[in-house]
Amino acid sequence: MPGGQNGGQPGGQNEEQRNKTENDITAEVLARFAETPDPRLRQIMLSLIGHLHAFVKDVELTEAEWFQAIEILTEAGRMCSDKRQEFILFSDTLGVSMVVDLLDHRKPEGATESTVFGPFHRLGAPELPPGGNIAPLDTTGMPALVSGRVLDLDGRWPEVYVLDGGLAGRPLVHGAARPAISTMEQVKTATIAPAELKALLDQGEASIVDFASSIAYEGGHIPGAWFAVRARMPGSLAQVTRRRVLVLTSPDAALARLAAADLIPADLAAHGFAEMRVLEGGTAAWRDAGLPLVKDREAMADTPDDCWRRPYDPYAGEGARERYLRWEIELVHQIEREGDIGFRVPVD
Repeated sequence: MPGGQNGGQPGGQNEEQRNKTENDITAEVLARFAETPDPRLRQIMLSLIGHLHAFVKDVELTEAEWFQAIEILTEAGRMCSDKRQEFILFSDTLGVSMVVDLLDHRKPEGATESTVFGPFHRLGAPELPPGGNIAPLDTTGMPALVSGRVLDLDGRWPEVYVLDGGLAGRPLVHGAARPAISTMEQVKTATIAPAELKALLDQGEASIVDFASSIAYEGGHIPGAWFAVRARMPGSLAQVTRRRVLVLTSPDAALARLAAADLIPADLAAHGFAEMRVLEGGTAAWRDAGLPLVKDREAMADTPDDCWRRPYDPYAGEGARERYLRWEIELVHQIEREGDIGFRVPVD
């Protein structure tokens, strides 16, 4: 009844509750999950809700599109079994699996990157002697001989042991390990602080060469820094803008210091540089000082072919993702054809 006890008054509280905006809904959901007792779960859920709601608002998702996504997820769930996990394939295709792996297994500069378990990963694989055959049942085709070395970050062969009992029950420390590089103590180079470098750049007095991997460079580098590969120095200096001071950097300055030790005064003079410095603490120190970084490829003194590119990397090349997906789909059929794999491939 208009104006009655149960009727809403114009501009009254009941009307305010009915006229919710999308931002009101987001705020209410965040408020509910803000009471989650577990701190880590609370952090994850609040971030997930905020990003998910922002995505829906950004693309202005329609009900039809939302329902189509629900149907896709429902169908993927039906296809899952104890031997088949479609949601991991979703994660792989979207690149989430590798991002999680890289975040959870950070490596120091120069170390071999980790990767997720592939289709042929085998828990409890037997230990074989050098030259052993990992496919003794396959007597057809040409054997592939595989060899490898375990080196430290200085390129040396360390003593290698297998830890008895593994890591089970042992206290662990998270984060990237930073082993010492013995030859680093012998490297004597002039350095420059981030604030000093910023002043030189503002005056047009310095050029920067960044020895980060091309993937790390694309992820964030000092504005105006040139990407270069240490192994191709000093030839790469021909591409670098000539200024009075040449500043070398890398993520933690270690590679930059080694590169500086490789260069001699004649190399600098030949390319128009009067002096050379290494950025103290590397690009990380620049970032920690609150100074800006820029992404993507800005100034390339070298061809960025120093890293293997994942199929979904924007610089992996045309058709890389499609080739990877074709390989992954064909892999299932290959396993079926070979018939000697120790697990069953479900057939729909």
